[in-house]
Amino acid sequence: MERFKEVIRSEGFSGVIKRGKSRIYKTFYILKAEITTMLENTIENENFVCRVIDKAEIEKIAEDYPEEFDERKKSIFLNRIKDPQHRGIVVQYKNDICGYLWSSIGSLEEEESGYQRKLQKNEMYLYDLYTFKKYRRQGVADTAFHHEMRFYKNRGYQYALDLVDESNKPSMSAMNKMGFSRIGKVYFKNWNGKKYNKVVER
Repeated sequence: MERFKEVIRSEGFSGVIKRGKSRIYKTFYILKAEITTMLENTIENENFVCRVIDKAEIEKIAEDYPEEFDERKKSIFLNRIKDPQHRGIVVQYKNDICGYLWSSIGSLEEEESGYQRKLQKNEMYLYDLYTFKKYRRQGVADTAFHHEMRFYKNRGYQYALDLVDESNKPSMSAMNKMGFSRIGKVYFKNWNGKKYNKVVER
């Protein structure tokens, strides 16, 4: 109820209606960029250290950020680290974890919409980027992207793919600056617990 009141205060009734619709209908952009271009357009902040996510890192995130990292998210992360096609990193400042980023090879699987796509041998997929609130606007995302692009470039990958919610304007702007361009759309509908999607690619 408090969350409902907060949305009304900040966005009005139109905001409530818009949020309600977004739970049923969404559009995601399929984005693609050359890894070399992303490396040119991002900077790795030397004050941060990037580490591969393991069980200990997941436990630390859950302990340090209970309001931003719930049990459901923890369970998802613990399952991901068992899959060799998925790779997660945390960005750290001293002993603090500032954010995380996941990537995968072999296939692109977007959890919310259910969209799947087989990746080419020179493609990888970036997903689930998050910067914890107290570290936002300090270069955490840039550092994570740059670190992972260098990792994949050194292993022969040439292209990065991502999916971004059409309504997420800040993310779209950030992706454009890094060199991503749209290659298609996923129209997603969640109706009575069943997920439907239609893909339109250029």
